Amino acid sequence: MTQLRRALLPVMLATALVAGCQERKLVTERGGGVQVGMPASHGRMVSREPADGIIEHAEGKKSWRTKLSWDPDPRFGPVTDEEALQAAGLEHSSLVKSTRSFRTLTRKSENSDSNEEKPSDLLTVDGHPAALVHASGADALVWRCDRSGRIFVYLREGDPKFSLDELAKAVRCHDLRSKPENAQVPGVNLITLGEGWGLSKRTASSTVYLRADVLLELFAGQKIQPTDDLIVAAHLAPAWVEAGGLRGVKVVTGEHVNGPQGHPAVSLRGEATLDGRAVRWSLLEWRCLERARTYGALVVSQEVSKDTNADAGTPQAPASGGWTGHDNALLAVRCHG
Repeated sequence: MTQLRRALLPVMLATALVAGCQERKLVTERGGGVQVGMPASHGRMVSREPADGIIEHAEGKKSWRTKLSWDPDPRFGPVTDEEALQAAGLEHSSLVKSTRSFRTLTRKSENSDSNEEKPSDLLTVDGHPAALVHASGADALVWRCDRSGRIFVYLREGDPKFSLDELAKAVRCHDLRSKPENAQVPGVNLITLGEGWGLSKRTASSTVYLRADVLLELFAGQKIQPTDDLIVAAHLAPAWVEAGGLRGVKVVTGEHVNGPQGHPAVSLRGEATLDGRAVRWSLLEWRCLERARTYGALVVSQEVSKDTNADAGTPQAPASGGWTGHDNALLAVRCHG
């Protein structure tokens, strides 16, 4: 028996080594213009929609899960702290790594050769600066891909025996030859919207309507849950308004309101400039339960009242039509049905 064990030992070692290598191998998944390496598992789900999809591997017995998901996103630049935390969707989470360090260090490295750190040492995924969000038993990498017009979240729960760094290096989130794909953009009820409005432009993640000097832009839906916190919403709003082409965005006020088709919504209002002219804007964000998507709608008007509030020193809303004079256009939006 001892001789038999000795004879079988090399075979057993070779088998163990092969099994170990197989456990460490990432399975390549492709779909929606995305390529990603996932740990091999029995539980697998792939949604290959280019605009908003999911690639997920999970192992119930070993209690781990890795999931890459993406949504349409017309905003610009690296994700902010608030955007990363919202996109990760992890309860009681905290930000471990911010993309602010990427911007700060990159700026310093352009002006100085004496930095101890290097931009290459920062957290990136497929060349994009990424934020790291941590919660109990889970981590998430969040980044925005400007080349494909999407925001990505790579979630790791439990222990799949691969580090986030290993998983991130296996991600390809864009193809230089590919173009952004059209996503679920809400429509409008033209009767409710009223006369004089016309379709101006369609993009992969938004639709723009114009009437004289008024602009209405509808943003594609995201799987990401909206926030009910008005302070957080105020931090998130400027990036959406800037995606509509405005600059110098300032948030003036916000509140909870009834949004399109009766959905509870967060309303933000403020001021900005468009082509050098002062404008007012109103932004709605709401969750459509029927489509399980979070939508946004923006109205911009040059009709700014000259009346001012002596106490606040800010312009007053027009007598009708809300803050912009055309806020009622937001209620013509239809996200389902």
